[in-house]
Amino acid sequence: FIMKEVIDPANNFPAIEFSSIYDFKNFYLHRTIEMPNPRNPQNNKQISVADMWLRSKNRRAYEGIVFQPGGDKPRYYNMWHGFAVSPKQGDWSLMTNHIRRVICGGTEEIFQWVTAWLARIVKYPGGERPGTSIVLKGAQGTGKGIFADNYGSIFGNHYLHLMSSSQLAGRFNAHLKDKILVFCDEAFWGGDRTAEGILKGIVTEECLPIEYKGKDIITVQNHANVIIASNNDWVVPAGMEERRFCVLDISQEFMQDKGYFGAIAEQMQNGGKQAMLYDLLNFDISGVDLRTIPRTKALLDQILRSMSTVKKFWYEYLKDKNRLQMETKAGEDEYILTKKIYAAYTVFARENGERRPAAESMVGKELKEICPGMKRKRLSTGARDYVYLLPSYSDCRKMFESKVRIPIGWEE
Repeated sequence: FIMKEVIDPANNFPAIEFSSIYDFKNFYLHRTIEMPNPRNPQNNKQISVADMWLRSKNRRAYEGIVFQPGGDKPRYYNMWHGFAVSPKQGDWSLMTNHIRRVICGGTEEIFQWVTAWLARIVKYPGGERPGTSIVLKGAQGTGKGIFADNYGSIFGNHYLHLMSSSQLAGRFNAHLKDKILVFCDEAFWGGDRTAEGILKGIVTEECLPIEYKGKDIITVQNHANVIIASNNDWVVPAGMEERRFCVLDISQEFMQDKGYFGAIAEQMQNGGKQAMLYDLLNFDISGVDLRTIPRTKALLDQILRSMSTVKKFWYEYLKDKNRLQMETKAGEDEYILTKKIYAAYTVFARENGERRPAAESMVGKELKEICPGMKRKRLSTGARDYVYLLPSYSDCRKMFESKVRIPIGWEE
């Protein structure tokens, strides 16, 4: 293919385009060069500039394409173009205050983690990523975009602002080939299993397959860091022991406050971006474990929304003991018939729109995962029914909390 270096007219940033040799020749078909014929000056040849360029020993040629911030690879074209601004001491205190009070909810520990996450990217744009992502959950007009866009503008054409989940998880993803930061705005997962795998892969995988329309898939090193923002209830697929997504509930303190956001924008346009880059480059991240996300209440909310109906059923029992009628024998733990708990589960599943409730064996398996102290045995009665022996109610709650590693206010 022929690769052409261009300036993207939408944002005035450098970009590259591809065309086949056939299309390249056709594009320049109208442009020729007259070549002198010493033997017959009346019969000079007209040669296509495309053919001249293709045959020139001075044209550049590469064995492939890489995206490698911080260093080139011999004989490969490097798509890294550096930062869009130069670091310079200055004032970006309004944005700092916005990150601390609005993005991080005034929690200093979370503020330090978020700042370190931002700083690592500018310090080591081509370095090993921690495999974590920032998720901003909040109403429109609370300042999610002004935070992500001002930070992203530091990276120039290596920043991408997407407006839907499909643009991140779609098949043709050439727009991700040279991105350091991707901001997926007003996006939500909504239970799409395919999108889940792609999203998690972008956050954690070392390499990224890139597919252009009509061209073979190429593989580049994955240096993309993802910020997701949404006002939807269910934003990301979060497992019980979720380790990828730092989910933050955004404060509505300055919602739709034009004066507040106008002042931030003006400061960032007048040296704030350069100051932000300077301070982040000099921020000490050695004491922050970026692989371990803050265990926030907002994360717990996403975990609960992502759980299977079996786990949701058990969570509802832990909130209200009266949902299941337990039985006891003298000197024994509480127990419940396996068929009784399965019947209660199927009713719960159908009430919550589950068209295919899990099989009884899978229900037992999932319950033991989140309540390891649960045991299955037969009663010593004539019926020989199977039952689940349960730990104490408080221990069941503690086991659930140990799985999600987030304190739960059960009595609230």
